Amino acid sequence: MNAVDIAERMPDVPALLDRCRGLGMTERILQPSWPREHAYVFERAQCGHGGWTLTMYREGQKFSVHFHEAGVLVYGWDRDSPFTWNDDVHDWGSGTVWPKIMAQIPEELGPCLRAGIGQVLYDDEEHKWHMLSLVTWRLAADSAWRSGEYEIPSDEYEAESLHGSWESSADLLVDLLDPSPSNIEWSGVIGPDSIDPDDPAIGSVETGMSMEEAIRHILALRPLTEQVVRTLNPDRGLADVTDDITAVGYPQPDAEGRLRPLGSEAGPLG
Repeated sequence: MNAVDIAERMPDVPALLDRCRGLGMTERILQPSWPREHAYVFERAQCGHGGWTLTMYREGQKFSVHFHEAGVLVYGWDRDSPFTWNDDVHDWGSGTVWPKIMAQIPEELGPCLRAGIGQVLYDDEEHKWHMLSLVTWRLAADSAWRSGEYEIPSDEYEAESLHGSWESSADLLVDLLDPSPSNIEWSGVIGPDSIDPDDPAIGSVETGMSMEEAIRHILALRPLTEQVVRTLNPDRGLADVTDDITAVGYPQPDAEGRLRPLGSEAGPLG
């Protein structure tokens, strides 16, 4: 696998925005209290630009998706990636793969590099990245995702490591590339052992809906109901998530049954 393979597997921007919003809404129902550890956080960018961001962070693994009016930028770091930009492990210098890729990111998306996890991965004082394992972007006028041009290292070990790094990137972005309601990989609450259709603890006995059905409902951005919310979190009802609905721009009908357009506040990407 290489960077092109990752770029080709990325959904188009509207679909990606829907997936990010659905993941963020799911987490807010499941984990109403801050800090949300090992979670997806979908919100307005807190600095750098005024678009939306989805951030996933857990120990050793982080990524951000930035929806900017100029386009979308995705970048992150995986501690276990075999070809990661990490000051503690490698001295990359100016003529290696990652610096060349980062230099190709369009200037219009520059504000996204200092927002979200960029504040952790980038050192403003030294003007360099300390940790990086993946990056891909798409400008508003682009017809496909881009990942930068680079030369395969001549060293066989480094070449194999670079290949493995993109495999690791696919794993890190799995919920964006191939979302599965039965297992949201990077959530701290939903995992391969937490959804058991025979387990009454997931709420299906009381609500008549399984957790997987509730997650599928939200990832499809269907209007939330009391049943969906209480299936995910028996301690919360529809009235309890009003602020969360507003915070992520979830397409919930108003009192007259009208859906607010998703892009009504954020322009072309939001």
